[in-house]
Formats: sequence, C-alpha cells, structure tokens
Amino acid sequence: MGREGAPRYLVERVENASIRSHAAAKEYAERLLESRIREAVEVSFDALPVPHLDPDDMVSVQTPDFTLKFRLRKFAIPLAPNGAPPTAGRLPEAPHAQQEDHSTKGQAMTYDLTGRVAAVNTVPLGGTLAEEAPAGATVLLVEDTADFDPDGGALLLGGAEVVTYTSADDESGEVILAAPTAALWEIDTRVDVWDAATSAPVVETLAQILVEGIEQAGDSLVATVDHALIPYLPEGIRDPDPESGVIGEAVALAYRGDELVVLNIIGQAPVMDGSVIDPSTLPPSGGPEPEEPVTPGAPTITPGFGALMLRWAGVVHPNPVVYEVHISATSPVVPSAATLAGELAGTTMTVRSFGTPRPRSPTGRPTT
Repeated sequence: MGREGAPRYLVERVENASIRSHAAAKEYAERLLESRIREAVEVSFDALPVPHLDPDDMVSVQTPDFTLKFRLRKFAIPLAPNGAPPTAGRLPEAPHAQQEDHSTKGQAMTYDLTGRVAAVNTVPLGGTLAEEAPAGATVLLVEDTADFDPDGGALLLGGAEVVTYTSADDESGEVILAAPTAALWEIDTRVDVWDAATSAPVVETLAQILVEGIEQAGDSLVATVDHALIPYLPEGIRDPDPESGVIGEAVALAYRGDELVVLNIIGQAPVMDGSVIDPSTLPPSGGPEPEEPVTPGAPTITPGFGALMLRWAGVVHPNPVVYEVHISATSPVVPSAATLAGELAGTTMTVRSFGTPRPRSPTGRPTT
C-alpha cells in the first residue's frame, strides 16, 4: 500500500517456534500475507443461487478486468420466484425503523425490524486450517479464529481428533495447543469449536427472515437466533399456512453491532422443541406400562340400608386406572355387559340394585 504512488510497507512480526528453516519461514509469511490480503477485500455482487455454498467458503469472482479470490462471509437467497437476484458477499441493507434500547427499565423493548421465519438451520462454529499441520504440531494456523476463546478451550480437527488449546490469537490466526496433534492434517481441514461438556461441536443457530419493506423484495435476511430462543425455533423450512398463506413465526429483530439477532417471538405461546432436551436431565418416569393391567383383589362388602358398600385396594400403576365393577347372583362372576354395575376411577362404590329389576306396583314401589 502507499500514498501518491510512493510504496509503503507495514511490518508484522510473528514468532513461531515450530518454524526451523528459512524456506519454512518464507512459506509461512506468504500464506499469512495472502490471508491478510483476503480479509481486507469486501465484494458485493448479484449471482444465480449456488445451494451448496456455505459461509466461509473460498470463492472467486471473474470479470473482464480482473479475477479475485476471497472468503464468502454472508449471502442471501430469494425464496419467492419473482424475487430480486440473490446478493452475495454481504447482507442487503434493511431499514432501521427503531433502535434497540435495553437501558430503560419499566418500558417495553423496541426493535429494529420485524419479520417472519422462513427457515432455521445450524452451522458449526470454527474455521479451517490455513496451512498443513503435521503430526506432533503444537501450533495451528487457522483462517479465522473469531469463534475461538482467546483464553483456551477445546477444538475438533477434521471431525476426528479432539485437541485442547491454551490460547487463540485473532490477529495472527495462531491457536496454541496444550498437547501435540496425533495425526497430520492438510490445509483447509475443518477446525470446529468443541464443547467438552456435551461432547459435540458448538453450533450457531441461524434463521432466514422474510422482512417487508427492504429494497430486495422477496429476499431473506440471515439473523442469529438468540440463545434463549433456540428451543422455541426448531430447525427446518417453514411451509405456508394452508388457510392464510402466512409463512413461519412472527419475530422481532435488532442489531447487536453489525449482527442481526432474533430477540423475540411475537404473538405466540411458548412451545419448546423437545429435541433440545437432554434425556438424562428428565425426571424418572413410571417405567414401561404393563401389557395387561393387574386385577385388584376381592372387594370388602359392607351391607347398608337398601345398598351394599364395596371397597377394594387400588392397583399401583404409573397411569390413571379405571375399574369395572361386575355383580352377579352366581359365583364365580363372569364379566359381561349384563353384570356390569359401573366404571369408576376410585376404589369405593355403592350398589343399590343389580341383575334383572324387580317388578313395581302401581304406586311405583318395588313389589315383594
């Protein structure tokens, strides 16, 4: 870089104990310089949708005047057939109707945008190797370390090797490992942030939001789902409502710096996605339901004035139990529709008649 045609050079000093030759140092410097140049380039253009592209993929733009290779940071894909062309490189600008204000207590929160969720998906946090890491390496050079904890943590190399690191430098891209790697890892190998507590890669939940009033009508904005709302916005594509044609949940969004975030679900009772629940945290259930309920023991019969009082011990069962009471003048009782005296959930019953009703006198009283 320079001013008024005069060249100017910016010096960056890097210390790396794993480099032991001039050739290795030169190769490392060239890779680092190439990475720095790519990070300084921002390109915005319209293109046909490329479904297999993901954020942080390396892409190239070819024009009659130049060819430029850079890392794809953000892009938007139209969901409507008559929508505007997709925008790659950065998000389309959306109007900032209001500014989020968390400082005023006792007042309703305001948001920048409202829209509807078209789809929700998760992407792993991390980066890719900027240079080959030989077996026994204690330093990794990663293209983008913004997702890594500067004070250390755990990472997953190539989906196979979990390694603990002590620090990550966002400026140089160096990740210092607590122990040497066990295998050789080639350039562009995926390096994921690893959650040791759940033994799984750390992911970020993103939502495609349809917002009215933006210049790119029919396009979707990509927003990060706030951590507290992840259980309430399950992954998947939202289908239009058969009756109203409305797509997805209504949500409120706000900017946190340059990042658009989903902060609230509007006009909907909270319904949690059960797939995010760790089964080991659930309370113990009543166990498997038996195929055939246990028959209770014989009831205790107490005679009363014109009635019989029945009482029996309840059946222990994790689910509600309904009892059928059968009464007959002959023993043993053979259950049938003719002997059914009633159904109830309790364990006591008063029986005033059973079997064939006795004839009644003209006064309405039973005959003797």
